[in-house]
Amino acid sequence: MKAKFVGKSSMGFVTGKIYNIRSKIQMVRSGGLIFGENIMCICIYDNNSNAWCPYESLEAVMNNWVFDIKNYKYSDDVTRDILTGKGLKPLY
Repeated sequence: MKAKFVGKSSMGFVTGKIYNIRSKIQMVRSGGLIFGENIMCICIYDNNSNAWCPYESLEAVMNNWVFDIKNYKYSDDVTRDILTGKGLKPLY
């Protein structure tokens, strides 16, 4: 999927640049080899380079990326509902 990185330039990603990315939930090492710990994270990878960045929450991902949902390949019904708000039900 395509997304614009709006966070602070780091981990190979540059602020304002659009990337073709993929995501993966996985275990990463935080804090070094000896005193560190393994944590689960949402990792975002650029499909065209070695850039990647781990995030501890979906909120952190959403604060650093803008996703192009209009051009994402959902089924026609889902795309219509997302863009119009019709047919969507509250989560509560």
